[in-house]
Amino acid sequence: MERTNHFFERFGGLTVIIARFVPVVRTFAPVAAGVGHMPWRKYSLYNLIGALIWGFGLTYVGYLIAYIPWIAELVTKYIDVILLGVVALTLAVTVWHYLNERRKAKKESAAGIPAVEPEI
Repeated sequence: MERTNHFFERFGGLTVIIARFVPVVRTFAPVAAGVGHMPWRKYSLYNLIGALIWGFGLTYVGYLIAYIPWIAELVTKYIDVILLGVVALTLAVTVWHYLNERRKAKKESAAGIPAVEPEI
C-alpha cells in the first residue's frame, strides 16, 4: 500500500490519463488511485483530461487518417482483420502478463518468500 501511495504521489495524474488507452489498466486505475489516496478532485480532473483525449482525440485522428488515400483504402478493405488483430494483441499481452506474474509467484514461493496478505 505504501508503494501505491508513493507511486500515485509521483505519477498519479499521468497514470490516470494514460490508463484510458490501456484496456486492462483502465479497469484498475480508479481502484489504485483510491488505494493510493489520490484526492478525488485531482482524480476527476485527470480522468476528464484522459476522457477528452481518448474520446475527441482518437476520433479526430481517425477522421484525419481517412484523408490519407492509401490508409483509407487499407482500413476499408481489411477492417475486420485489423480489429481481430487488435483483440488478439490485447489478449496476448493480458495472457503474457498473467503468466509472468504467476511465474514470479511460483518462484517466490519456491524461494520461501511468503505471499503478502492484504490487511483488512
